[in-house]
Amino acid sequence: MDIIDKIPFSKTIEINSLAKKLKKEGKNIINLTAGEPDFSTPQIIIEKAKEVLDENAIKYTNSDGIQELKNTISLFLNRKNIMFSSEEIIITNGAKQALFNALISILNEEDEVILFSPFWVSYIPAILLSGAKPVILETNFENAFLPDIEKLEKLITSKTKIIIVNSPNNPTGVVYPKEIIKGLLILLIKMIFLL
Repeated sequence: MDIIDKIPFSKTIEINSLAKKLKKEGKNIINLTAGEPDFSTPQIIIEKAKEVLDENAIKYTNSDGIQELKNTISLFLNRKNIMFSSEEIIITNGAKQALFNALISILNEEDEVILFSPFWVSYIPAILLSGAKPVILETNFENAFLPDIEKLEKLITSKTKIIIVNSPNNPTGVVYPKEIIKGLLILLIKMIFLL
Protein backbone atom coordinates (compact mmCIF):
# COMPACT_ATOMS: atom_id res chain seq x y z
CA MET A 1 0.00 0.00 0.00
CA ASP A 2 1.33 3.44 -0.87
CA ILE A 3 1.91 5.66 2.15
CA ILE A 4 -0.36 8.37 0.74
CA ASP A 5 -3.29 5.92 0.85
CA LYS A 6 -2.90 5.75 4.64
CA ILE A 7 -3.54 9.48 5.02
CA PRO A 8 -7.16 10.32 5.86
CA PHE A 9 -8.86 13.29 4.22
CA SER A 10 -8.74 16.35 6.49
CA LYS A 11 -11.83 16.49 8.69
CA THR A 12 -11.15 20.19 9.22
CA ILE A 13 -11.38 20.88 5.47
CA GLU A 14 -14.37 18.57 5.08
CA ILE A 15 -16.39 20.23 7.85
CA ASN A 16 -15.21 23.72 6.83
CA SER A 17 -16.51 23.10 3.29
CA LEU A 18 -19.84 21.92 4.67
CA ALA A 19 -20.11 24.97 6.96
CA LYS A 20 -19.40 27.34 4.04
CA LYS A 21 -21.97 25.54 1.87
CA LEU A 22 -24.65 25.77 4.58
CA LYS A 23 -23.84 29.45 5.16
CA LYS A 24 -24.26 30.17 1.41
CA GLU A 25 -27.67 28.46 1.65
CA GLY A 26 -28.65 31.03 4.27
CA LYS A 27 -28.25 28.84 7.35
CA ASN A 28 -27.08 30.53 10.55
CA ILE A 29 -23.64 28.93 10.96
CA ILE A 30 -20.87 29.59 13.44
CA ASN A 31 -17.82 28.04 11.77
CA LEU A 32 -15.19 26.91 14.28
CA THR A 33 -13.30 24.62 11.92
CA ALA A 34 -10.37 26.12 10.01
CA GLY A 35 -9.15 28.71 12.51
CA GLU A 36 -9.60 31.62 10.10
CA PRO A 37 -9.32 35.01 11.80
CA ASP A 38 -12.53 37.02 11.99
CA PHE A 39 -10.76 40.21 10.88
CA SER A 40 -9.23 41.40 7.65
CA THR A 41 -5.51 41.59 7.02
CA PRO A 42 -4.23 44.83 8.64
CA GLN A 43 -3.69 47.63 6.12
CA ILE A 44 0.01 48.00 7.02
CA ILE A 45 0.62 44.38 5.93
CA ILE A 46 -1.33 44.90 2.69
CA GLU A 47 0.74 48.01 1.92
CA LYS A 48 4.02 46.20 2.67
CA ALA A 49 2.97 43.31 0.37
CA LYS A 50 2.23 45.82 -2.41
CA GLU A 51 5.61 47.45 -1.83
CA VAL A 52 7.38 44.08 -2.15
CA LEU A 53 5.48 43.35 -5.37
CA ASP A 54 6.32 46.80 -6.79
CA GLU A 55 10.02 46.18 -6.04
CA ASN A 56 9.74 42.83 -7.86
CA ALA A 57 11.14 41.12 -4.75
CA ILE A 58 9.24 37.92 -5.50
CA LYS A 59 12.02 35.48 -6.36
CA TYR A 60 12.83 32.24 -4.57
CA THR A 61 14.22 32.62 -1.07
CA ASN A 62 16.51 30.29 0.85
CA SER A 63 14.66 27.14 1.88
CA ASP A 64 15.13 28.04 5.56
CA GLY A 65 13.72 31.56 5.13
CA ILE A 66 14.70 35.13 4.32
CA GLN A 67 17.89 36.02 6.21
CA GLU A 68 16.66 39.49 7.28
CA LEU A 69 13.56 37.91 8.84
CA LYS A 70 15.65 35.31 10.64
CA ASN A 71 17.95 38.07 11.95
CA THR A 72 14.95 40.07 13.20
CA ILE A 73 13.45 37.02 14.94
CA SER A 74 16.81 36.23 16.56
CA LEU A 75 17.09 39.80 17.91
CA PHE A 76 13.47 39.72 19.16
CA LEU A 77 14.04 36.41 21.00
CA ASN A 78 17.40 37.49 22.41
CA ARG A 79 15.74 40.59 23.93
CA LYS A 80 13.49 38.16 25.80
CA ASN A 81 16.52 36.10 26.93
CA ILE A 82 15.66 33.29 24.51
CA MET A 83 19.02 32.79 22.84
CA PHE A 84 18.89 31.55 19.24
CA SER A 85 21.15 32.70 16.44
CA SER A 86 19.64 33.31 13.01
CA GLU A 87 21.31 30.06 11.84
CA GLU A 88 19.20 28.13 14.35
CA ILE A 89 15.92 29.61 13.04
CA ILE A 90 13.88 28.15 10.20
CA ILE A 91 10.98 30.04 8.64
CA THR A 92 8.01 27.91 7.60
CA ASN A 93 4.70 28.83 6.05
CA GLY A 94 2.86 27.82 9.22
CA ALA A 95 2.73 25.55 12.26
CA LYS A 96 1.64 22.56 10.20
CA GLN A 97 4.76 22.72 8.03
CA ALA A 98 7.02 23.33 11.04
CA LEU A 99 5.57 20.29 12.83
CA PHE A 100 5.83 18.12 9.72
CA ASN A 101 9.45 19.20 9.12
CA ALA A 102 10.35 18.30 12.71
CA LEU A 103 8.61 14.91 12.60
CA ILE A 104 9.91 13.85 9.20
CA SER A 105 13.47 14.80 10.15
CA ILE A 106 13.67 12.61 13.28
CA LEU A 107 11.18 9.76 12.84
CA ASN A 108 11.90 6.43 11.18
CA GLU A 109 9.69 3.49 10.26
CA GLU A 110 8.47 1.57 13.30
CA ASP A 111 9.05 4.55 15.64
CA GLU A 112 6.09 5.45 17.84
CA VAL A 113 4.64 8.87 18.66
CA ILE A 114 2.34 9.24 21.66
CA LEU A 115 -0.55 11.71 21.35
CA PHE A 116 -3.07 12.85 23.95
CA SER A 117 -6.60 12.52 22.56
CA PRO A 118 -8.42 14.65 21.50
CA PHE A 119 -5.66 16.06 19.35
CA TRP A 120 -5.15 18.32 16.34
CA VAL A 121 -6.22 16.46 13.20
CA SER A 122 -2.93 17.10 11.37
CA TYR A 123 -0.81 15.07 13.83
CA ILE A 124 -1.85 11.63 12.50
CA PRO A 125 -1.14 12.35 8.80
CA ALA A 126 2.26 13.88 9.63
CA ILE A 127 3.20 10.84 11.74
CA LEU A 128 2.00 8.37 9.10
CA LEU A 129 3.86 10.17 6.31
CA SER A 130 7.06 9.78 8.32
CA GLY A 131 6.48 6.02 8.47
CA ALA A 132 5.97 6.05 12.23
CA LYS A 133 2.99 4.79 14.24
CA PRO A 134 0.66 6.98 16.33
CA VAL A 135 -0.13 5.70 19.84
CA ILE A 136 -3.10 7.34 21.54
CA LEU A 137 -3.48 8.17 25.24
CA GLU A 138 -7.20 8.84 25.73
CA THR A 139 -8.32 11.73 27.91
CA ASN A 140 -11.91 12.76 28.55
CA PHE A 141 -14.22 15.46 29.83
CA GLU A 142 -14.48 13.82 33.26
CA ASN A 143 -10.73 14.23 33.89
CA ALA A 144 -10.67 17.73 32.31
CA PHE A 145 -8.83 16.29 29.27
CA LEU A 146 -5.65 15.97 31.33
CA PRO A 147 -3.21 13.15 30.53
CA ASP A 148 -2.87 10.42 33.15
CA ILE A 149 0.87 10.13 33.79
CA GLU A 150 0.64 6.50 34.98
CA LYS A 151 -1.27 5.45 31.85
CA LEU A 152 1.20 7.38 29.72
CA GLU A 153 4.13 5.55 31.30
CA LYS A 154 2.53 2.20 30.36
CA LEU A 155 2.34 3.27 26.69
CA ILE A 156 6.06 4.04 26.47
CA THR A 157 8.11 1.34 24.75
CA SER A 158 11.59 1.07 23.27
CA LYS A 159 9.98 2.31 20.01
CA THR A 160 8.64 5.53 21.56
CA LYS A 161 10.52 8.43 20.00
CA ILE A 162 8.19 11.39 20.59
CA ILE A 163 5.45 12.39 22.99
CA ILE A 164 3.52 15.37 21.64
CA VAL A 165 2.51 17.70 24.46
CA ASN A 166 0.08 20.32 23.16
CA SER A 167 -0.80 22.94 25.79
CA PRO A 168 -2.94 24.97 25.37
CA ASN A 169 -4.50 21.97 23.72
CA ASN A 170 -6.05 22.08 20.27
CA PRO A 171 -9.01 21.37 20.16
CA THR A 172 -9.99 21.39 23.86
CA GLY A 173 -8.26 24.63 24.90
CA VAL A 174 -7.06 22.97 28.11
CA VAL A 175 -3.87 24.39 29.61
CA TYR A 176 -1.98 21.70 31.51
CA PRO A 177 -1.45 22.71 35.15
CA LYS A 178 2.00 22.83 36.72
CA GLU A 179 1.68 19.39 38.36
CA ILE A 180 0.95 17.73 34.99
CA ILE A 181 3.90 19.48 33.32
CA LYS A 182 6.13 18.47 36.25
CA GLY A 183 4.90 14.86 36.01
CA LEU A 184 5.59 14.82 32.26
CA LEU A 185 9.07 16.21 32.83
CA ILE A 186 9.93 13.60 35.45
CA LEU A 187 8.62 10.84 33.18
CA LEU A 188 10.58 12.12 30.17
CA ILE A 189 13.81 12.32 32.18
CA LYS A 190 13.20 8.74 33.36
CA MET A 191 12.44 7.70 29.76
CA ILE A 192 15.67 9.22 28.44
CA PHE A 193 17.85 7.48 31.02
CA LEU A 194 16.08 4.09 31.14
CA LEU A 195 15.34 3.33 27.46
